[in-house]
Formats: sequence, structure tokens, C-alpha cells
Amino acid sequence: MSDTGSFEKRSLQTMPNAFTAITKLIMAMAGVTKDSGKKTLFGKDKGEKAFSKFLAILKEALDAMTTDGVIQSSTPTEEVIEILESKLKEFSAIYPDWEDGYSFAANFFGDQRKAAITAVNKLRLMR
Repeated sequence: MSDTGSFEKRSLQTMPNAFTAITKLIMAMAGVTKDSGKKTLFGKDKGEKAFSKFLAILKEALDAMTTDGVIQSSTPTEEVIEILESKLKEFSAIYPDWEDGYSFAANFFGDQRKAAITAVNKLRLMR
């Protein structure tokens, strides 16, 4: 079995909900990169809409990671971000085609760490 198939099989067995949610998250992050600075025909900011979608899917990913036992509700936010970053790194090794998504993640969770911590804290408090 290829590395990709092996990774998918392991991930689907150990974190089926998170695997699906993180896949969606990577695509949403790529969407933010693609739509940043663009406007619709009517002048609305496409980047803002894409970022809102990213936050909604990030919430889904955090909830899925909790459901699958990857994180607990008591896990400190900094540790949650580190775990998410490690999962994204695993995905990037197997699915390298989403460069825009991974670069957004590196920027948001790395360079803008304080904003990421604030966002993750708020999302984790939402029910």
C-alpha cells in the first residue's frame, strides 16, 4: 500500500471526523489565499467571506478533533494549535497540492499566532 493509502487508512480509523474536517479546512484556507483582495461585481470583499468560511470550518475541525479524541475540551489552546499544525504537516506530506492552504496556515498559526489563539479560544467557547 502506498504512503498515501496507509495515511488515509490510519487517519480514517483513528480520527474519521477530524480527517474529513481537516481536509475541508485546507481547502477553505486555500480559498482565503485565493480570494484575498478581490471584490465581487457588486463591490463586496471576497476575502472577508472566505475568511468567515475558514473560521466556520476551523470550528468544525476543532469539534471533530474533540469528537475523535485528538484533543479534549480541557486541552490548552496553544497545545490545540500545535496539534492542528502537526496534523496539517502530516497532510502536507501526503497531499502537497494545497500549497495556498498550507502557506495560509503557516502565516495564520505562525506569524499571526496571537490572532490565531484569540480565534481558536472564541471558537472553542461557541456551542
